[in-house]
Amino acid sequence: MVRHNGCLGLAGLIWFAAALPLSSQIPELEQRFPWFSKAARQPEYPEIVVDVAWLAKRLDGDDIFPIDLRPPSSYHAGHLPGAVNLRFPADPAESARVRKLMEVAGYRTPQVPVLYGGVEDRPALGQAYLALAGAGWNDVKVLGANDGAWARLALKATTEPPPQPARQAVLPPYPAKPVFITREELRAGFGRGGFEVLDLRDPGGWGSGFEAPPRFAGGHVPNSLPFDVLSLLPAAGWPDPAKARAALAALGPRSSERVDVEATFLLYGDGPADSRLGLSYLLLRLLGVSARVFPGGFAEWEADARDPVVRVLGAGELKAMLEREQNASGAGEKPLQDRPPERFAIFDLREDWDYDEGHIPGAISLPERLFAERFEAVLRERWPATDTSSFPLVFYCYGRDCTRSRNCATLAAQKGFRNLLWLREGMSGWAGAGLPGAR
Repeated sequence: MVRHNGCLGLAGLIWFAAALPLSSQIPELEQRFPWFSKAARQPEYPEIVVDVAWLAKRLDGDDIFPIDLRPPSSYHAGHLPGAVNLRFPADPAESARVRKLMEVAGYRTPQVPVLYGGVEDRPALGQAYLALAGAGWNDVKVLGANDGAWARLALKATTEPPPQPARQAVLPPYPAKPVFITREELRAGFGRGGFEVLDLRDPGGWGSGFEAPPRFAGGHVPNSLPFDVLSLLPAAGWPDPAKARAALAALGPRSSERVDVEATFLLYGDGPADSRLGLSYLLLRLLGVSARVFPGGFAEWEADARDPVVRVLGAGELKAMLEREQNASGAGEKPLQDRPPERFAIFDLREDWDYDEGHIPGAISLPERLFAERFEAVLRERWPATDTSSFPLVFYCYGRDCTRSRNCATLAAQKGFRNLLWLREGMSGWAGAGLPGAR
């Protein structure tokens, strides 16, 4: 019978940490429970969303630059005085084009861009906000009302085009810290302190029981988490920053392990035209959270042979891999043999005593606490000709509520391994599927 005792959890972590020097205990606790590591800071919410009253006070002046992001037909039917109707590049990272667009449209420093549109234009608002931030505008406002609300300014609405600027164009400098990151920066950030990585591709994000959504399961950047920006947006307008920040802080690989909202969030989606990039970036900035964007998306990441990819593996898939390996060795369709396969490696990250009571046939016992120290030596000993770019590594621990396998896959990725398979349901999923364990 296989005993399932879950991950160490807080009690187990404290038990294990007791055997370590004090200097080693504190970083371990801080890494797993980042909200314990420092005194709570009162968040600062930047003034990004403005209301109609804020706008009305400034319409007659020259200190704002309204940008109407609605379809041209709506713009020509009536728009705010001085507003321009712009379509930003599909790739918000094309900063030179964004700056030229603003220059031709008549922008003059130090005007503050004010973006507005209807409820259905929120994705365009997000992309425009991201494009402007990446091109050097660090103070961009968003009108937090739909067409019906700002129509109270109807006496000032106009169908006239904006007047030509009377002075020469002056644009802000490019940002000192770029909003857009390269794959090298993303590669240097995943799984390391001070960074959180969000995968924006799957609607719904995690399921109610932390089920891995399909595109995330099919392959993701190591240590990233699926995130659906729409889950934090109301039906219209923009969320209350404090409530949305609390919801974001609950995100994690499991309920007892959460993201650090003081970290810098690295975002990726389908590619530069993915509107969830801009919407997520804008949302995080509303919450006072630091964010940067990898515009190339997962397809660009996966296409580079240097970039590691984690794929969620099912128990049936792993069984099929073991059977193919066994058949290739000439053993035929016999019960799965308990010997390490030659063409891939399986690592059991549980404690030795749980491994001895029952494990997946062919798995190597390497508890998480010893993984960083022994992983490469084990590979050199058993698989000396390993090609880090292609050799599959399978990781598993107790079950879905255990993150040892996620953590160790991240460590392997940081060491240059690319083909990483995460049996997320762990030993409990293997046993629950009626598959045989070895002793």
